[in-house]
Amino acid sequence: MVVAGGLTALGGAAGCSGDDTGEAGASPTSSSGAAAASSDSSGSGGLDSSTGELPPPTRWIVTADFLAGTLTLVDYDALAAGERDPAVLVRGTIDLSAYAGPGAMEVEIAPDGHTALVSITPAFFDTIVGQTLGFTDLELDGVGLVVDLDTGEVVTELATAHVPLGFAFTPDGTRAFSCNFGHAAAPGSTLSVIDMATFEVLEDNEVGGGPEQIAIDASGTLGIFNVDALDGVRVFEVADPS
Repeated sequence: MVVAGGLTALGGAAGCSGDDTGEAGASPTSSSGAAAASSDSSGSGGLDSSTGELPPPTRWIVTADFLAGTLTLVDYDALAAGERDPAVLVRGTIDLSAYAGPGAMEVEIAPDGHTALVSITPAFFDTIVGQTLGFTDLELDGVGLVVDLDTGEVVTELATAHVPLGFAFTPDGTRAFSCNFGHAAAPGSTLSVIDMATFEVLEDNEVGGGPEQIAIDASGTLGIFNVDALDGVRVFEVADPS
């Protein structure tokens, strides 16, 4: 059974390269290797008459597959056009099972459509919520990852103060924010600011126990996130999250 911890769709184009070595990488259903970006959204539904292969998607849907420890790349345009065949829709997977933690819980794609932030974490499944659902022996560990969707490779691990859960990007993609929920053995209470040019954590701000999900408005001025310990939300200025 595969439990999808989260999913996200992007508006830009991205490709993925084949990797059948068993290492972390994208494994598209076609055998063409690297898939180039395409601007023709009408080309996602059928085979290329010259190559006999599926053309690259112009837009992805990416799911975080918790128990499988993977990301799955789905052809957005084909799905929107009514395609239901998994062999056509699922264009690749990225294996993240080598990283500490029970599995990929959430994924957020950068505005450029090529980079994703992924949380490997038990999140709230190590509480009574998970116990009720049968998760009784989860690994209490985790990490935030930067993943290149074009190559299917992990670029780096994020050095956040606690294990992250939810992410959000500024509209220009220069910075990202992570809600660091932590886990039962190391509860989190911080909001991190990440420089997307260097992937360095610029600051960790104390915000209260169990920050979970975060969003930033379209202007990049205000952000909002919920905090479990407060039973509510906090609003902050993106320019000064402290």
